[in-house]
Amino acid sequence: MQQEGGRYIKKLIVIFWLFLVVFVLTACSNLSKNTISEVEIIQDDNSIHTFTKEGHSKELSILIKAANKVKNQRGEVDMPPSDYSLEFKIQNGETQIYSLWLDSDSAFLLENTTSDYVQLSSSYAENLIQIVTEHHANGITTFNVYFLVAGIPILILLLMLVDMFGTGTRKSRSDKA
Repeated sequence: MQQEGGRYIKKLIVIFWLFLVVFVLTACSNLSKNTISEVEIIQDDNSIHTFTKEGHSKELSILIKAANKVKNQRGEVDMPPSDYSLEFKIQNGETQIYSLWLDSDSAFLLENTTSDYVQLSSSYAENLIQIVTEHHANGITTFNVYFLVAGIPILILLLMLVDMFGTGTRKSRSDKA
């Protein structure tokens, strides 16, 4: 009876260690916010935007989650040239490059060195489209509602100042004549 209990314990220990090794290997192979220093989005060999931890935490999280969904799939992929390249720069100096195809209702992401890929859902596609189209090469948002909302009162104030000083100047000139 004691030998059966000993075998059972040994089997549990072996299973535990196998589980631990698989868990550590999969955790280490995934990208994380802690290991990524920046992600650069490239279109037609031109950098659109570089996302860093400091100013782009939300965007970085979305890009990392999308890259972590990439898995080894059966079959080969025959795709046209990608819409974008994503360069994940890891803190140890390595770079992982992914190709990204975007459509209005889906996204396809391919890891370039291993040819692992994933077809992402429409919600991921919407997030990725927003991230990609919202930024351009110098990092300034091309259109942001907040700028529009803040700009309207400034524009009104400027028009009021021009009207105040413009009409005051005109009156003083007409008084001289």
